[in-house]
Amino acid sequence: MRKGLMVLVFLMMVPVSSRTQTVEDLFNGGNDAYRSGKFQEAVSAFESIIQQGFVSPEVFFNLGNAYYRQGMMARAILAYERALRLAPGDPDIGHNLRLANLRIVDR
Repeated sequence: MRKGLMVLVFLMMVPVSSRTQTVEDLFNGGNDAYRSGKFQEAVSAFESIIQQGFVSPEVFFNLGNAYYRQGMMARAILAYERALRLAPGDPDIGHNLRLANLRIVDR
């Protein structure tokens, strides 16, 4: 999983709420779920972040990775393309997008 300075800055700007999980909690929980092989749980965490209106290349990249591991190539490609739009030229995102596109079967 990819983390960077942008994630830290992004997560520090998020207001803390006592009733709901913070974006940082969701992001870390999604990463933990991914590392544990709980890919659907990871997808839920990353999608929850996006539904709250917080987006970053790292969130879309990790979402794409979770979809990829579930064999959901169309969704993985969409997530990688959204990540690449936010971070043009990122080599990791570009690499994973190419891998996902290679797994698409033309009819």
